[in-house]
Amino acid sequence: MSVRERPAGHDAAPARVGDVVAGLVVAALLAVAPLLRLPESRFRGRRDETVASVLPPLVLDPNHAPEGLLVALPGVGPVLASRIVAERAHMPFDDAAALLRVHGLGPQTLRRLRAHVRFGPPRELAPTGAADPGARR
Repeated sequence: MSVRERPAGHDAAPARVGDVVAGLVVAALLAVAPLLRLPESRFRGRRDETVASVLPPLVLDPNHAPEGLLVALPGVGPVLASRIVAERAHMPFDDAAALLRVHGLGPQTLRRLRAHVRFGPPRELAPTGAADPGARR
């Protein structure tokens, strides 16, 4: 006996109630779906077009940046960040090429890092008239 074939005397209402419930669930999902969507980008260009970044690129001084911030640089993970911190403790980096002293940081990673690193005077050699933004008063 199939679902459609019912013995005489049984009401066909339960089958219709199930259809009505399923229809209401679908209607509710369709009504709520637009409310759950994330805001859409207003960019309507082609996929291969580049979109300008809203944020400026991250630029750090590897001689002074904390290990947790070094991890944000491209190609630098937690292990490489700890190696950079250990190497700068032995001798500060003079320029980007000096980063090659760090074990595991090769020419390819250095190419990715060049736009994100800068080298300034050590904090203790900074001009005395300059205000230290990290100093607490």
